[in-house]
Amino acid sequence: MTITLLVLFLCSYKTSGKFNFSNYGISALIQDKWIKIEGKYFLHIKTTFTNYSKDTLVFQAMSCSWQDNYILSSTDYTIEKSFCYRNAPINIILPPDSNYTRIITLSTFKRPLILNPDFITIGIKLTNHNITSIPNKSVAYWTNTLGLSSIPVIKDPTMALR
Repeated sequence: MTITLLVLFLCSYKTSGKFNFSNYGISALIQDKWIKIEGKYFLHIKTTFTNYSKDTLVFQAMSCSWQDNYILSSTDYTIEKSFCYRNAPINIILPPDSNYTRIITLSTFKRPLILNPDFITIGIKLTNHNITSIPNKSVAYWTNTLGLSSIPVIKDPTMALR
């Protein structure tokens, strides 16, 4: 059984004292259950950053350590990194109405059912972007809050493969 949770947050920023909505959004979808391996818990979350604007968005990421673009609202969790042989800056190009989708792996040594707080938001940092309305060359967009304590734990990792 797959447990899914979808949240979408249209990001905003403030300019000239007026509150404006931007043309970008990020969603998070929990892909499965917590998996416990050797005392550590893992959870896969699919993130999708969407360009709703009429302009092509360009921002920078790393070819292998793309996880560095993601941040969490809680220090109880970390984002697992990929093993890399080569890592170089790349430009992510998002034409209008397109998505940048990645599956991140959250991890923690604390039992997910008793963590306090058991809620988290996930952010994507856009560095060296071409959004002219935002003068800062590094900006973060955040999902709505994800509740993680209600997701069951699989203690036998072979069960996750079924």
